[in-house]
Amino acid sequence: MRCPICSSENVYCIDSRSFDQYIRRRRHCSDCDYRYTTIELACPEGTSANEALHLLEHIIQFSKKISTGGNEHAHMQ
Repeated sequence: MRCPICSSENVYCIDSRSFDQYIRRRRHCSDCDYRYTTIELACPEGTSANEALHLLEHIIQFSKKISTGGNEHAHMQ
């Protein structure tokens, strides 16, 4: 995996959490010190691209609610 900021390959997973249908990983670039999150979907065989995108949208909305304490209009710092 490459860093989305500097394209370095010196990217490491610093935290990994499994959920029912996906894995969320926190990643860190050693070169530019950028931290970001990746989500890996675990879709059953035969899942269409539209179904996978719908699941991903649901996961993102759920993550936003958790990170803002249920206040969707709160800004993360």
